[in-house]
Amino acid sequence: MFKIDKKTFNYILYFGVAFGVCGSYILLTESYSLLIILPCIIFCLGMKYALRDFYNNIFLFSFLVCFFTFLLGGQVLNKIMHVYGYDFPEKIEIHTDFVLLISLVGLLLGYILVDKTKTKKKKTVNLIDYDSGYYKNVRKISKYYFYATYFLWILILLDIVLYVVQYGYINYYLSYSSRIPAVMREIGYMAPAALFIYLATMPKKKEAKIPIIMYSIYLLLSLGTGRRIYFMTGLLVIFAYMMLRNVIHPEAKPWISKKNIIRICIVVPFLLILMYLFEYIRSENYVGTASQYSPLFGFFVRQGTSINVIKYTELFELRLNPDAYYSLYNTLRWLQDSWIDKLLNLDMSFAFGRQSPETATTGTYLADFVSYNANSNIYLDGMGYGSCYIEELYVDFGYIGVFLGNMLYGILLCRLLKNSMRKGNIWLMAVGLFIIDAIFKAPRATYDSFFGQFLYFNSWGPFLVVFLFVNLYSRHGIRSNKSNCVNV
Repeated sequence: MFKIDKKTFNYILYFGVAFGVCGSYILLTESYSLLIILPCIIFCLGMKYALRDFYNNIFLFSFLVCFFTFLLGGQVLNKIMHVYGYDFPEKIEIHTDFVLLISLVGLLLGYILVDKTKTKKKKTVNLIDYDSGYYKNVRKISKYYFYATYFLWILILLDIVLYVVQYGYINYYLSYSSRIPAVMREIGYMAPAALFIYLATMPKKKEAKIPIIMYSIYLLLSLGTGRRIYFMTGLLVIFAYMMLRNVIHPEAKPWISKKNIIRICIVVPFLLILMYLFEYIRSENYVGTASQYSPLFGFFVRQGTSINVIKYTELFELRLNPDAYYSLYNTLRWLQDSWIDKLLNLDMSFAFGRQSPETATTGTYLADFVSYNANSNIYLDGMGYGSCYIEELYVDFGYIGVFLGNMLYGILLCRLLKNSMRKGNIWLMAVGLFIIDAIFKAPRATYDSFFGQFLYFNSWGPFLVVFLFVNLYSRHGIRSNKSNCVNV
């Protein structure tokens, strides 16, 4: 049953009135340049809703941070200060503001509907024995699995870093070929899933310290590849998990105390400045118009360029591949050359791979299409834009697709949290962390990555391997105990 409390109702009412007044003014005066105010109002409503119960809405808060950093922030800055220097037609600007609005409305509607729907009471998380034999076995095996695969994972990363250092960031996208054997790469890529399984067993803070530090070292080293999104979203996932631990299976001392939150708030601006300076160095002292602003401000200018993916796609919409489903990029890439493709004889002839005219024109990756059409020379030199899940949904399914796709994200962000809190199911929690990691990247990546990436063996394989080992280990333990009883 859907039930909304008085406080939530008041929040929605106040923001709804503000939304109605501003919307009416824009329509009556035809001041469509002010349309950006409407998604900003919905964004503020979402942040207010998340912050009023911070621990229980940590996934929503984290995603909204990503949404603002990669999309909404860039559009707001450009409206106020024209930071990008591009003059897109008014029709495209209106479309951009409108899809941002639809996205946030769908996201919050999906989240609040699930959050306020009453379900039958189940045993509380405090009654779940995370120190039982089964949990300990999963924790032990997944931890060693993570350690074993981690070093190959780091080796794969270091191979890329060394290549970038030797030949440059741009050449990585044009001519890099891994020197690590394929089998070793497949094993190494299992490390994140193994870590998520381990964290899902709710280890004590002292136990989890080393795996989290190891993961953080990987994120830090990933900056050497020239890409910051993995570092930023990876830290956000760890932060969200730690905040969640204050609610699920809390310890005597919280994982992140109020003092730590204050310290984090103080450190964040300096971290953002470092991220800007990192790109400044990576780009050989050229960061476009962002160089005209302070490092902190310049960070949001640079990260917000993902908003231009939406605009360029609309500008070159007639060149889009009509047979491509851009929002299903990861799924289609998996299908190509798979047993399903061979069985059903699917038409999967479009290109996947390195940056080339063929990939950009016949492929199903929106990042390639936008980068090539916006500036083919820069694209073929190895540079370009990322993708954007919102525009992928729009190109494939129109405005209704944008709304429903974001509604699904809202449902997932809330449902994953509720499942984690109400059930002690290790596997659901681990899958939830895997999905959250992908969703956080979506504002400048592909829509279906939360599902499509899980189709690959290096993502679901660790779940199967750990599950089998745990069951074998448990049976062996039972047999050993029976043998001891007989001997006695």
